[in-house]
Amino acid sequence: MKALYLSIYVMLFAWVGTCQATEHTLPAVGTMDLSLAQEQISIDGRDYRLQADMWRNRIPRREDPSLQRPMLVLIWVSAVDKDPISDDIHADSVWLIQGGDIWQGEFSDEVRLKDPARRHQYERIAREGPLWKPGSSVDVIVRVLDGKGRYYLLRVNNQRIKVVF
Repeated sequence: MKALYLSIYVMLFAWVGTCQATEHTLPAVGTMDLSLAQEQISIDGRDYRLQADMWRNRIPRREDPSLQRPMLVLIWVSAVDKDPISDDIHADSVWLIQGGDIWQGEFSDEVRLKDPARRHQYERIAREGPLWKPGSSVDVIVRVLDGKGRYYLLRVNNQRIKVVF
């Protein structure tokens, strides 16, 4: 009997792992299963990948040079076919993972001018990130929403934290 339950659990886990999106109510960000994040997702027949750039600003603060500045992360959800990305595609949450440490953040509300050469990309920035060491490696996961109530977890691994002096 235990073997039957184990088999059912394994099949259910395998099936859930293949699901890219759900039309159910969005789960709370803190309850997301990040292990389901994929390096490429498909939305309405188009494939998307994630790019990320992150850095720490090491310029001393005037008010207190001993205070460290938190990390910034800039992400792009990019259409693989390079055609313009739909206005319905957006991202609302980001996770940075380094070893056993996970930082979860939201994107800022700042509006950035759209570069005509990057119409195939959706761009967001998150501020006030962790104080992890420049030069170290981070995995980045983003929750992407498609305008139809579905969400996807998109990831890019082994991104280096840069430094600005």
